[in-house]
Amino acid sequence: MKMSEKGQVLNEAIVAMSIMAIGVVGIFGFITKAISQGRYIADQAAAVNLAAEGVEVTKNILDANALQPFPFNWVAGFSNGTYTVDYKSRSLNAVGNHDSSPYLLFDNGTGFYEYNIGSATTFKRTVQITMVSAEQVNVTSRVTWRARNNRFSDVSITTNMFKWR
Repeated sequence: MKMSEKGQVLNEAIVAMSIMAIGVVGIFGFITKAISQGRYIADQAAAVNLAAEGVEVTKNILDANALQPFPFNWVAGFSNGTYTVDYKSRSLNAVGNHDSSPYLLFDNGTGFYEYNIGSATTFKRTVQITMVSAEQVNVTSRVTWRARNNRFSDVSITTNMFKWR
């Protein structure tokens, strides 16, 4: 063996191990990011469904008013403002603004979000009512949640509802 070849195998082994270590660290970084994004996407899907539920609950309350015998007031209990609703609501519950609304709770037994029973979540939902005219109500259902790094994200769904009877 020549003098210049001594330690060559050791050098090659160190370079190979360094390349493998960089690859492993990169893979773990990618996996961590993928898990984090998966959690955000799951929260975002839940928020979209909660916002849609807010619109549907509001629609159900309006429909129940419209199905009352004549003379009926299809917007009974509705006025400009911010409200909370859950899937059992038969009326709107006024709150000052979105920030002062309570967090939703998740009931593992039923699989529903509500305000009375369940474990704490990071989701808040409000329904903003704007009385456009005697024949039209604008409804915006807004859901916010605390995402990664304590940053807040939000989703809103807006629709117009009309007197149909």
